[in-house]
Amino acid sequence: MSTETAPARRRSTDRRTRPTAVWSWTRRWWQSVAFLVVFLLGGAAFIAVTPPGLNPDEPAHVFRAYQVAHGGLVADEARGIEGISDGDPGGYVPTAWPRLFDDAHFTRGFDDPTSFRDLDWAALGSIHDDGDRAWQTFTNTVQYPPVAYVPQVVALRIGEALDMGVLAQLELGRALGLLVVAGLLLAAALLAPVGRLLFFVVGLLPSVVAQAASFSADGVTIGLCVLATALALRWALREGAPGWWRWVVLGGLFVAVALVKPTYAPLAVIVAAIPVLNRAARRPASLVSAAAVVAVAGVVTLGWLRATSWVTQGVNPLNDPATQKTFLLHHPFVFVKAVFRSLFLDYPTGLTTEKGEIWRGVFGAFAWLRAPLPMVFVLLLTVALVLALLTVEPRERDAVERLRTGVLWRVAVGVGALVAVLGVCLALYVYYTVNEGQWLQGLQGRYFLPVLPALLLLFVGGRLVSSRGIRVAVFAVAAASVVAGIVTVDLHFYQSVLPYWG
Repeated sequence: MSTETAPARRRSTDRRTRPTAVWSWTRRWWQSVAFLVVFLLGGAAFIAVTPPGLNPDEPAHVFRAYQVAHGGLVADEARGIEGISDGDPGGYVPTAWPRLFDDAHFTRGFDDPTSFRDLDWAALGSIHDDGDRAWQTFTNTVQYPPVAYVPQVVALRIGEALDMGVLAQLELGRALGLLVVAGLLLAAALLAPVGRLLFFVVGLLPSVVAQAASFSADGVTIGLCVLATALALRWALREGAPGWWRWVVLGGLFVAVALVKPTYAPLAVIVAAIPVLNRAARRPASLVSAAAVVAVAGVVTLGWLRATSWVTQGVNPLNDPATQKTFLLHHPFVFVKAVFRSLFLDYPTGLTTEKGEIWRGVFGAFAWLRAPLPMVFVLLLTVALVLALLTVEPRERDAVERLRTGVLWRVAVGVGALVAVLGVCLALYVYYTVNEGQWLQGLQGRYFLPVLPALLLLFVGGRLVSSRGIRVAVFAVAAASVVAGIVTVDLHFYQSVLPYWG
């Protein structure tokens, strides 16, 4: 029989566990620092090398953000404007903005390989808002809710207060968006109860970093969706039922998602995994709270769609939304086949002639998709994602075991992600695809980024206990891929080098 006293045994246990706790804290610390260094430095480089307007849809995002910054929560319709068709969606913006994009040779960024080394940055920086306004039609962003542009709105208001040129306002909007998205993604990784390394790797995909560094709504969309996914999973695997304030936070997050891009609001269905995995959350109050989160997100989405239902103009000149909606009601299976052809048979999207452009875009397709990430880095990132999915921290073992043996939680997460993806496809079919089209047009890999963590977590359950070597290797691949993306952009814009890895 042991003669060791209880206090002595407690001190002995504390000494044994203290090194493990210290190492666990240190590991989290260096991962967070590594993530922020790569993300922020990489994002700053993307900001520096990308000419004004050459991020996807950036001019249209600028026009919409300006409108929101000046009280235009819902876009306007053109009426009686010379040279503009009545009913065109958009609004009045300073003529300095289109002049900036014109002088930066915005349209050159599509199929003209001419170098951008001839840009007169001093002249671009001298363009100021002189008070002149003109109508701009921006159909592709007119239906975006205002929450999507909070960082950019702040930048525009600061820029106007300080009488900054429009180029400086553009760069400030990119920078503030980068900082906000970095915070959202870091919070998601630190709050995730399992798969923390996976969240870090997803956050460091060159496509995510580039979107965060653009003047657009896409970075905030990705950050909010990833954070909401991590938080829902965290409270599904915690001990005890989530308190009322946790349900309020979750509801607020998914409402924010609905007010950023309504097509991703169906992700709210993943909160159904909370009562499935957490026995304490199966009480009536928790079940009602979970249903309320989904219902509120749905109501907000429908309300916004109702508020913007007056938009009857498609992005593609060969598309008529009213005709498409009628066609879908009578031929729903055409849409199903169109989705299958686009996602699995690699039908052309109408954006480039590159094969595999949709899936390449998940990892990185820059300069309006004209400069894809080299395939070697796509393959390395795929391996990194698999390793991150299989790697399990010692503290995650019990939670991973619960996930491995469960099925219903996968149904909740899978349905939420699937409906969100189908919502994106449906929006593209109605507002972009040529009338009665047999495949989707305008589909891009970056549209899957907000649901990527949820989709990957469906396969969680690896038994590979984490090691420092694996983590270092995964972070190194992510960092090298971000650098490769920056070099790709630089070669495309300033060296007129077309990608040879096609």
